[in-house]
Amino acid sequence: MRHLCPLYPFIWQLIMSLTKAINHDISAAEQLYDRLFLNCANSHYQLCNTYNTELAPIKNGTPVKVELQTYFIELIDFDSQKQILNVAIWLQMKWHDSRLTWNLTENGVTGLTVEPKSVWKPDLTLYDGVEDHGFRLDNEDQVKALIEPDGLVR
Repeated sequence: MRHLCPLYPFIWQLIMSLTKAINHDISAAEQLYDRLFLNCANSHYQLCNTYNTELAPIKNGTPVKVELQTYFIELIDFDSQKQILNVAIWLQMKWHDSRLTWNLTENGVTGLTVEPKSVWKPDLTLYDGVEDHGFRLDNEDQVKALIEPDGLVR
């Protein structure tokens, strides 16, 4: 029996989400992006926002719940003498940001794909890691953040 990699459902879901987003009117998505992220004081938008990536999306004092899923990709090295394990993993994070919500019926945009640097991201720290090797997010510039109308960011 052949086992499927746990990334296949995620990749399929991402492809379907991107396909839906691409099929919508680009101008509606651009207008939504401007409203959510840009300082539009001189704009015709009534609900402008100045989004700050430094501020966590805390609402009414409630901490942000971040869902983190880890997928094992590859065993790179294992040194049993030094007790060091070097692996490649895929991290998927999800959280809600109430500052990034919109009414789907107003513009028909079902998802907005943005650069990860455009949104607040939780700080990640690896405990019990080897100091010399460290914990790195090597491909952060190769992935995008997908925002859904209810403010779900992944």
